[in-house]
Amino acid sequence: MKPPRRLSSEEFVFALQRGQGRTFLHVREYGLKDVADLLLEACLHDQAYDPQCEDSRAKWLLEMFRDSSEYKRFATSIFAALANETQTWDLLQLCEIAALMAINGDEEAHAALLARVMQQSAGTDDNWVGASELVKVEGVDAVVRLARNYGNLLLNDPDEEPPPLAQLYDDDVPIEARNTLEVLSSADPKIRVYYEHNLRYEARDSYSKEKHRERIRREYPLQKILEDAAAEGGMYRSHYLSFGRAATQEELEVVFNRLIAEPNEQVCLRLLWVFRRVEMPRIHPRIWEFVKSSNEQLRNAAFTALTQIKDLSVGEFARKKLRIGESIEENSELLDLFVHNYQPTDGDIIWAAIQKVKAESENTHWIGMSVLKICDENEAPDLYEALKWVYENGPCSICRKSAVEHIIALKMIDPEVIEECLFDADEDLQKVAREFKSSK
Repeated sequence: MKPPRRLSSEEFVFALQRGQGRTFLHVREYGLKDVADLLLEACLHDQAYDPQCEDSRAKWLLEMFRDSSEYKRFATSIFAALANETQTWDLLQLCEIAALMAINGDEEAHAALLARVMQQSAGTDDNWVGASELVKVEGVDAVVRLARNYGNLLLNDPDEEPPPLAQLYDDDVPIEARNTLEVLSSADPKIRVYYEHNLRYEARDSYSKEKHRERIRREYPLQKILEDAAAEGGMYRSHYLSFGRAATQEELEVVFNRLIAEPNEQVCLRLLWVFRRVEMPRIHPRIWEFVKSSNEQLRNAAFTALTQIKDLSVGEFARKKLRIGESIEENSELLDLFVHNYQPTDGDIIWAAIQKVKAESENTHWIGMSVLKICDENEAPDLYEALKWVYENGPCSICRKSAVEHIIALKMIDPEVIEECLFDADEDLQKVAREFKSSK
């Protein structure tokens, strides 16, 4: 395998923000010269597109500076930020990096992590941040420390919701932790109240999808949805959407009939929200009127409802839009019309539209997701170039992994891409690459 290409500063920043393996390969091959400050910035501020859903980058980042001459400078900056950071996801990443440093034997990192987590767990806002990282370093000792802080919060306010043991241990709670808290709870009222809170939490019934559906049907019966829409009730679509997902076909038919007969646009808008994630019973000429409406909200709602339908007219509508040059950068949902209406010849017009999208566009993520949804539902080798575009430009590591899986399934993956994926920030994508190489 030839050496990786040396990245420019701009290329390094672009790849670093996305967590692409070429970043790691650059550092491994060429060191931190000219990019140390860029990497430090990524350590201090979580650059993931969606840090709540994407894998932690802490291990990936640490491995790029751990054995370098920059370690001390990085550590000093990380500990200072750890003491003062208030943004949740930045703070969580700092805790994750410090925990790994502590596990590797850095006592300063341990002290800095302990101080901040004890401060954090004693407060009422984001008191979970860093807790599981401290447990990874100290084990049961950290659980006892945290239990006292969380118990104190509960004594002051029984309605507080500190993280349960399962969250401190990422679900796999060792028996030692339970037994230790049980023993200490007899003499320590703070630990006792937290221990009892945790028992109540564990005793709660698991919440199934069916129970959720039953709750929605009780809370939002058909008549209430019709009445709310008629009263132009609600500026947001959440309860209409929830009703649609839980509704029977007969109920959806009632809503649809009301929709096509309703003259009031604001009422129609709310009735269309019911079909945001569920298929309309059929297409009626009135729906195409909504799509052409000068009312942007109504037009968008009708457009979204069409994305749920498999119908020749929807596919032809989407193709016509792309052929006349409508921008998917401005209307990212246009590609969703192909999910249930894709034909093999659509790959060329979709790729032509994607090539006009700027890599820094705020809709890059949504366009990529649409491409992946099309590939999820269809055999689409013609979308190979579009999948490569998602891998190269998509800001989300979850979508990048999905794009690689689709390319592998098409038997069109480049060896250089697999090599990059072995060093990606996303550990699940690393695993996909390892499994692919081992299968050869």
